[in-house]
This record gives sequence, C-alpha cells and structure tokens, in this order.
Amino acid sequence: MNILKCKTNEYAEIYEGQELKDVLFWDGSMYRPLKYKEIKNEFMNTTVKPLNIE
Repeated sequence: MNILKCKTNEYAEIYEGQELKDVLFWDGSMYRPLKYKEIKNEFMNTTVKPLNIE
C-alpha cells in the first residue's frame, strides 16, 4: 500500500523529530529499505560500508 503517495522509483526519508531514521524506496508495489553496496578495499583486504543512513 502506497501510504506516502510516492511515485515508482521514488525515495522517502522517514524522520523522528529532527533525526533521520530510515530511507525507503517505492518500487511500484511495496516500500523497500535502501541498500548500500559494500566496497572491497583490495589494498588493505577489507570491506568498506556506511556506518549510518546519512
């Protein structure tokens, strides 16, 4: 159910007060959480990923 009235492929930011809590993506049938791609750092043999949604 599209309760936020988003268009297909549109993002919605969810705030609690002044704090950003989540970012959702409307795919045309349901809201999905925004996924972040991890990046492999071959120099240090580690993966880099975001610490928060900002």
